[in-house]
Amino acid sequence: MRKKRIIKKKKLRPNLRPKNRYMGHAKLSEYKFLKVPRGFAIGISSNSLATATGISEKSIRAIYAALRSKVMEAAKSGKPVFGISSRYLFENGKPTEKGKAFLDAVSKSGMFEAYLKIHAPRLRNKGERDLLVFDLGMRIFTGLVVAEEDFLALSPGLRRSMEQLIILQIWIDANADTPGFAEEHRETIERHRALKRMAEIVREQHQIIALRQSAKHRYAGEQYYTDLRKYLLKNPI
Repeated sequence: MRKKRIIKKKKLRPNLRPKNRYMGHAKLSEYKFLKVPRGFAIGISSNSLATATGISEKSIRAIYAALRSKVMEAAKSGKPVFGISSRYLFENGKPTEKGKAFLDAVSKSGMFEAYLKIHAPRLRNKGERDLLVFDLGMRIFTGLVVAEEDFLALSPGLRRSMEQLIILQIWIDANADTPGFAEEHRETIERHRALKRMAEIVREQHQIIALRQSAKHRYAGEQYYTDLRKYLLKNPI
């Protein structure tokens, strides 16, 4: 009697979950994860988003906190994200005086108090508050339509003045350690400092005018999500 040939079926490998490009070692699929930054961008509270997506509120709160840190990181990078925020709030990765004044005004606003009631009714520490202030500030900038060339443009006269001030600054820096230089050229150095500050004030006034004349973005939340998603794609959580 011929033995029946037994054909063993190969075990099929389980489908591997697609890699989440936006968050390292994420338990959530990329498709499900992206619902969180979208909800974050359009201002949905963690509680409401948990109900809508089935993701635990604890996980959403943790991702929201990480996203706020990423928003600050992106703005400091100088990349053209979140409107013109990175140009206004930072210079060479360091906070500008006008940026500090803007964020201070945001922190004292009624808008921020309303924002806290939705997103952080129980603040844990100052660091968390600072991130929330920064996040709201980025939303304000993203909600404005400002042409970057108009915002950064300088009049020919101011441009020439600033170029001359830069040349003078180079001369001062090159001779700063020379004995007797500071005393001999004290008046020139003080005048340079005053003119430099005056030029900065004129530039700031020009930028404020550009902000005041800006239009309101029709889909600010979607723009915020788009900018955040693009940044996370190259700089995942």
